[in-house]
Amino acid sequence: KQWYQRRVRGVTDPVLWKELSGEAICSMRGPQCLPITLTPNTMDLEQMATQLEHSLKRLVRDERERFDLCTHWNNDLAHLLLPALSAYELERYSGVCVSNEDFENAVRHSVPSGFTFKGYPS
Repeated sequence: KQWYQRRVRGVTDPVLWKELSGEAICSMRGPQCLPITLTPNTMDLEQMATQLEHSLKRLVRDERERFDLCTHWNNDLAHLLLPALSAYELERYSGVCVSNEDFENAVRHSVPSGFTFKGYPS
């Protein structure tokens, strides 16, 4: 959190920045400046996400097998975890706590009576 606050403060603090006039910017253009060409992303992000998910599941399964524990994945609950994971990541990155009341209610309504949801960040 402190790192983030220092960075934001540094970017918005006019004392730390020197103004660069349009004339100065134009004077920098010359033969030494090469044109910048933006190209579209060629990575298949959906495939990468799927591979990452499978890798993480394999790691969890292998670790649990070391302790003779079974691992069962509930695909119906999987879509509920993304908003919660995003909220936890945002909290870790920015220090801003995001309410997870919607996630808790969704899990409460999705988990059958008599079962327990045992997934949580540590």
